[in-house]
Amino acid sequence: MFRYRKLYTDVVTPSGSVCVGYASWLRCLGYELCSAGYEWYPAGGERRVVRARGKAQVDIGRGEVQLRFQTAGEAFSLTLRAQSEHVEADVQQLTKHLSWQVLLGHARGRAQGVGGEGELLGAGYADYVEMTRPPRALGLQSVEWGRGHVADESFVFTRARFADGRVFGSALSNGRVSDQLELVRSPKEDGDLLLRLAQGSVTLRGQRTLHAGSALDGQRFPGLAERAVARLCSGPVHERRWLAHASFPSGASSLALHEQVRLG
Repeated sequence: MFRYRKLYTDVVTPSGSVCVGYASWLRCLGYELCSAGYEWYPAGGERRVVRARGKAQVDIGRGEVQLRFQTAGEAFSLTLRAQSEHVEADVQQLTKHLSWQVLLGHARGRAQGVGGEGELLGAGYADYVEMTRPPRALGLQSVEWGRGHVADESFVFTRARFADGRVFGSALSNGRVSDQLELVRSPKEDGDLLLRLAQGSVTLRGQRTLHAGSALDGQRFPGLAERAVARLCSGPVHERRWLAHASFPSGASSLALHEQVRLG
């Protein structure tokens, strides 16, 4: 009846330019909808959303993920290769009907065909989500997620809160599962976050807000019918996405991404 799958990829350059690429597949009541695109956040502070024309090509192999599609202006590709010895992360079951898997938590990324800018090189990441029920039927209240890496240190986390009081948390620290996950957010909503993991704490200082508003806005869903279906399945979804300056336990630092999504 309902199945939704999404590949998420990103590249963060040393200068603070961020490119997020995605491909999604929705099957509902016998209909199938495929979509893809990228969001580019130049270091100057803009936000550009570009949709694919036609279906995306996706290749997922051991230690490598590639996403390719054609846009109205040019061909786009985002390629990720594992930066350290690749360890396949387990599929995490948030609920019976919602799963999440980190494909590459510590990768080198290259995006080409981004707004006429040539290529972007930087730190990369990829994950995969699957739902067999519409988001609004999962009882989700909020989702928090983040990722970052520098040299041999890395982190990935997700925490989901449900309407019935359940909390799901999962984290990787330096490629290993962390049995501790504690998030301490600044009350100022400026993106500052202290992340406590079993292997040590990471401090995220809000460098720039990339997006704050509806996750189902007219830029991501320009078609009225498509936007209506998305909102019917998900209900109201508010997103805050940050580019942050991450300080790792060793004292090393790099740019990182994290976000907070509220549903309902």
